[in-house]
Amino acid sequence: MIKLGPSGRNNQTDPPSFWSLLTNPRLCMNPRHFDLKGHHEISQILLTEGDLGITSIQFQYVEDSKYVLSDEYGLHSNRDQFHTIELNHPAEYICGISGLYNTSGDSYNITQLTFTTNIKECPFGLASQGLYTLSSEKSFSFRLGESRQFGGFHGTYYSCGLLSIGAYFNPKTMSSPTLTQRFQRK
Repeated sequence: MIKLGPSGRNNQTDPPSFWSLLTNPRLCMNPRHFDLKGHHEISQILLTEGDLGITSIQFQYVEDSKYVLSDEYGLHSNRDQFHTIELNHPAEYICGISGLYNTSGDSYNITQLTFTTNIKECPFGLASQGLYTLSSEKSFSFRLGESRQFGGFHGTYYSCGLLSIGAYFNPKTMSSPTLTQRFQRK
């Protein structure tokens, strides 16, 4: 399995300015990581957004034929802008993720996320609503192809929102032909 990303800001390497810490006491210096490697059967993605972008993300996935809800990663109290992406599991599956994040200023959150499945694209965030696009925003994109090669999500978050996100990619493997397939070739 190949780990892609995460993309976004990590405020351990991009510390906020002294002024932004004084004017925004909620700004955190301690990002936390999440890692859902192997949880590839996503059935729902739950997102919240606010003035600074994506404030939280949560995943529902299938494990042992049961629905499992991950922890919520990010700000737990913002429910003003709540979105659910429902996937028609198992027919629908993740094929890619892309987005924008701010590279300067006080906003450390990812500002836009687009989840791509084999059926649809689902954009969320400030730029997807046409509210704004900053010149200091940087884009990222993980396109995993049309096959079922998605292997889970990982990233970083803090108490104000989602800092970065990445995906796991399962390369295609060639299986050896079965006995039936060998006889069919002759």
